[in-house]
Order: sequence, then structure tokens, then C-alpha cells
Amino acid sequence: MLQKINDICTLFSAYPDVQEMFKESEKCFKVEAYRAALLFAFSAFLKVLSRKIIECGKPDSVTEGEWADTCAKLTSDDSLEKQVLECIQSKDNKYFFISQSLKDQVTSWRNLRNACAHWKDDLIDECVVENFYSFILFNQYKFSIKTSAENAVKELSSVFDASRYFPNVSLDQKVKSLPFLLADKDIDAFCKLLVE
Repeated sequence: MLQKINDICTLFSAYPDVQEMFKESEKCFKVEAYRAALLFAFSAFLKVLSRKIIECGKPDSVTEGEWADTCAKLTSDDSLEKQVLECIQSKDNKYFFISQSLKDQVTSWRNLRNACAHWKDDLIDECVVENFYSFILFNQYKFSIKTSAENAVKELSSVFDASRYFPNVSLDQKVKSLPFLLADKDIDAFCKLLVE
């Protein structure tokens, strides 16, 4: 379990406040406060996704007005969680190219998080929390923001740019995220740009 938290903190090293939230989750886990551990981890994960959305900029399929509204909600602690979940669950995949299965998994984790917050009868033990840590580690690259072929090439080539290199982002992770960055119609353009 400790290795999973270390891996998560390394993965999100660009966000020190999020690392702190995961470390709080770890502290709770160690004293068997599993509900609190899941609450901290879920909140931290949504905070990461909110920042990904903002940092990647407005997707082509989003209007200026909708983008301004989304950014305002993502920067407010009161509406951040709801807005990230709406971006994930959007039927037209305006923000994320993710499968319905992955959307359903996020909904299940949200329901367990709600069970923690409202003290429902759901069993929240160390296995549940460890499974959520594994969910984050296994799926984090899939939550990539839709982008253009040009931006996808820039994103991939950033791994080789020493001035933009982050030690926690490998070429393998960037390549894995490609199917979640591009619409099918943009793949040919991406390949041509990559060859150039």
C-alpha cells in the first residue's frame, strides 16, 4: 500500500497540495480510518482532473461561454467536484475520450465516497481503499483532455524537451494517453505531423 501512495505522489509531483491530500489519505489508512482515507484520495483525484482540464485549455467542441463557466466552477471549492464529474460523464465526450465502463467506475467510486461522507452501511475497508489507489494508478493516463493533432504532437514531443521534462511523466505514459487525446478523425493528421 505504501508503494502505491509513493507512486501516486510521484505521478502528481507537479501538484504539491494534491500530494499532501494523498499523504493525508495514507495517514488515515495507517490508523484504519478507511472512510477518511477514501474521502481524501477521491477529492485529491478530482482536484488533479480539474487542473488537467484547465491546463489543457478549451477543447474545440466547447464554446467560449461554456468554457468560461466550466473554468469558474472548476476553480471553486464549492463546485469543483460536481463540475469534474459532469465533464467525465458528458454524453458527447466534450472533455474526455473515455469508455462508458470507465465512466461507470467513476460513478461507483463516487457512490462509495458518498457512503463514507454520509456514513452509510457500505463496507469501506483497507481493500476498498487499496483498490481505489490501484484504480488511480492504472487509469490516470486515460483521463486525458481531448486535443488537436498539433497539440498531441507537441504533448508527445515534450517528453524529449529538457526544459519541459517532468521526471514523473514517461514516454510510455504519453504514448498510452494518445488514444484518449484524439478523435478518430484526427489520427491521420496526427501521424502526418509526427512523421514531419
